Amino acid sequence: MKKEEPALVDVTAFPVMDFMICQAHLPIDLINNLNNELDNLLLDSERKSHSHTLVGQIKKGEQIHLLRENKIFQRIYRTAEQMGMTYIELYGQVTGQREEIPWKKAICTECWSVHQFSGDYNPLHDHGVESLCGLSFILWTKVPTNMRNSEADTLFKASGMMDGCVKFVNGPVSQRGYAEFRQPKVLDVIPEIGRFVIFPHWLNHMVNPFYCEGERRSISGNVNLFKEDEADV
Repeated sequence: MKKEEPALVDVTAFPVMDFMICQAHLPIDLINNLNNELDNLLLDSERKSHSHTLVGQIKKGEQIHLLRENKIFQRIYRTAEQMGMTYIELYGQVTGQREEIPWKKAICTECWSVHQFSGDYNPLHDHGVESLCGLSFILWTKVPTNMRNSEADTLFKASGMMDGCVKFVNGPVSQRGYAEFRQPKVLDVIPEIGRFVIFPHWLNHMVNPFYCEGERRSISGNVNLFKEDEADV
């Protein structure tokens, strides 16, 4: 007699992800204005380095503090705040916790540019900030044409596939997670001109070095979140 297979009804999987990032793309005219203003800042003998608060091993380039009072840089501060509120909204939708989330206002507290050249890199780190809850962001304004090997589909044989890219890490980095049914806890992000990504300030991330000519230029910063009774902070 043929053995009957058991009836399976309403089979559902519940994948659990450990973190969420959001992204947007900013218009090229804004990127061009930012690059022009950053070029001028690089010529300013009174520019202020931000490297004393950062772990970036930027030895050939610079890490420069960007003032909110500058009208061009102010647009990035405001964009970061807008993206902060968007992140809150999307997180509420994804988790079904929209009504429970107390954060009502986002304030970008600091912003800096990173001018990275061949061999420069950022070791694994996070952006721990003073507030109970906060976000951090990265915006790319220049990416060298040959920074990475875009044709590679594996890291084997020193392919250069991830040179100059950002890796977000919240667990094992092995690419063989499927062997033990581990959900992905690592995300590689390829820099693109105008690409803006925002993520929780506690999320570990790193920037791989690259080895071609040209500048990899980005703007980063931190956003603090506040409750209703703190909205005037």
